[in-house]
Amino acid sequence: ELSLSGPVRVSPLTVAELETLTADIDVDLRLQDGTLVALLRECRSVVAELGEGIGVTVDGPIETCAVPSDQPVFRLEPDGTWAVEAAMTPLQVAGDLDGERFQLAATGGPVVVTAAPDDVQVTGEGLDLVLPGLDVALSGARVEVAHGDPGSGVTVGLGGGILRFLDYPAPVVPLWVAGSAHLASDGAITAQVNGAAANGALRVSAAATGTGERGRVDVRVAPIRFSADGLQPGDLFPIAPADLLLALDGQVSGAVVTGWGPGAGEWGQVVVDNLSVAVPELTAFGLNGQLAVAAFDPLTLPPGQVLTAELVDTAIQMQDAQLVFGVHGGNTLSVEDLQCTWAGGVLRAEPFETALNDDERVIALSATGVSLGQVMALFGDPDVEAEGDLAGRVPLRLSDDTIAIQGGLLAATRPGVIRYRPAEPPLPADEQGVDLLLEALEDFHYDGLSLSLDGQTGQDLTLALHLRGNNPELYDGYPIAVNLSVTGALDRLLEQGLFSANLADDLGMRFEQPDRDPRADLLDALRRGR
Repeated sequence: ELSLSGPVRVSPLTVAELETLTADIDVDLRLQDGTLVALLRECRSVVAELGEGIGVTVDGPIETCAVPSDQPVFRLEPDGTWAVEAAMTPLQVAGDLDGERFQLAATGGPVVVTAAPDDVQVTGEGLDLVLPGLDVALSGARVEVAHGDPGSGVTVGLGGGILRFLDYPAPVVPLWVAGSAHLASDGAITAQVNGAAANGALRVSAAATGTGERGRVDVRVAPIRFSADGLQPGDLFPIAPADLLLALDGQVSGAVVTGWGPGAGEWGQVVVDNLSVAVPELTAFGLNGQLAVAAFDPLTLPPGQVLTAELVDTAIQMQDAQLVFGVHGGNTLSVEDLQCTWAGGVLRAEPFETALNDDERVIALSATGVSLGQVMALFGDPDVEAEGDLAGRVPLRLSDDTIAIQGGLLAATRPGVIRYRPAEPPLPADEQGVDLLLEALEDFHYDGLSLSLDGQTGQDLTLALHLRGNNPELYDGYPIAVNLSVTGALDRLLEQGLFSANLADDLGMRFEQPDRDPRADLLDALRRGR
């Protein structure tokens, strides 16, 4: 029986205090040419009890055994130098690492220990490491630890393993990881780890620098290419809400910086490159932006984040959109500015706040410089010509399955002209007042015009057009007031292109065919060139 005690040092750090090491073994001791060798014949137990070292506390004793071999496990040379080479049977260790629980098991094969006064090497196959407090686990890893002379420090190599996240649903799919780390003799720490998903679509690299007291970790996520008919967020990030992110197409990359010790903070960056996305309330194309993350728990994006989009399809089709926003409290979206071009003019939302998981939100849009001619063209009637500019408000109420326009009002900002000359009269010729109305609208010069809109999907939309003016060729330009009202299902009007030339395919299909795959809708829109 052999008993040892004393500090276990990796110069200049004391890794742990060896309180006792007891080995109950049978060995043959032989003297060969002046060298004392020991051959292991039987190992009944090897038990080590460790005290606290560099933030490491081990629960209870560590129990293992050496594997008997015909090769010497110990050599003592005449000059006093010595060497140990032994294969240890599977072992399990549990404890605390800087306040976080850990479980280490070597179950894939023996742990080979080779030691000499200035050279220690440990190699393990099939190592499993579980960190419950961090909700991560590493399995099937090959680990090599080497420590040379006191000035060389310690090198750790990770030959490969599967990193799993224990949360359900997991934030990320399992990653194959490999890397290395070095602890210098002066206490400096450097490390590099690379990870990749099994399908190769997600590639992550992490680099760490610092000391035992403080340090920094830089994580980079290589660009991820999503496709409406292929890779989607849920394929890589199971925690991604499938009921929110219906479909994605385009590229996303990111970075995270964190650390340990006093003053350690965290921040991140997400880069969106020509991304198209379908969510329940809208479809957006050509999204671009660089978003800064000030904190991850709770999620915080400082004010002033900017996202631009070539096209946004919602209740109305918006081009060249820009969103300026921030996120605070983990769940509150604060919109500072939201503007876009529509029908030759500009739509701008009043600043508002909403919870990211709100079932319903209201956006008050103001309109300036809107072309009456382009608005009329959205009806798709080639018999209508219109000149003039509009301004006003279009309040939108958006929910999971409803788009509503509440009290929308657009009014002319200057006099203009409306010409309606249908090839065939839309109403019977003997309808009272129809002939007079059609004659007036053939060349109607208005000095007052307003258009009100009210309705929601699943119900009727009412559009009321109010005109004041005259036809110079009718009754010598006698003033006329015209009030027209159009009522119809908003779903159908959207599909007919009242507000968006593409909504019939991109959005309207979801009203008529709720079981249709939104990824197919987005893919169809992308193939059409939006």
